[in-house]
Amino acid sequence: MKRVILVLAVVMSTLSVFAQDGKPKKNAEQRATMYVKELTTELGLTADQSSKIKAVQLESLTKIDTIKAKATDADKKASKKEAKVVSDAANASIKAVLTDEQKAKFDAWVEAKKEKMKNKEGGKGKGEKEENEN
Repeated sequence: MKRVILVLAVVMSTLSVFAQDGKPKKNAEQRATMYVKELTTELGLTADQSSKIKAVQLESLTKIDTIKAKATDADKKASKKEAKVVSDAANASIKAVLTDEQKAKFDAWVEAKKEKMKNKEGGKGKGEKEENEN
């Protein structure tokens, strides 16, 4: 009987591990690298621009990760606002590195990302408000 309980406990703990998100979370360095790689493709960044943007993005992501780690359920809205401020500041710093043509492409790219995220979240946010108003 003890063996059966032990086996069941092992099976249940194994299942709970597999039930979690199968993708390991990327750290700030990996996410910053992916971000710069995508921007380099989209905007045709130079090596100098890429390195400057990576530094800005890495700092921003590190700050955002810290904000999220400190956030509790009670202050999620406040932490989201704080993270948005950090993100907006990073975008302003990134734009300072870009040419005028790249800035226009960057703005379009950012808007496309926002739209994609809005759709990924099941239309939460602005789209939902617009539907309720009509």
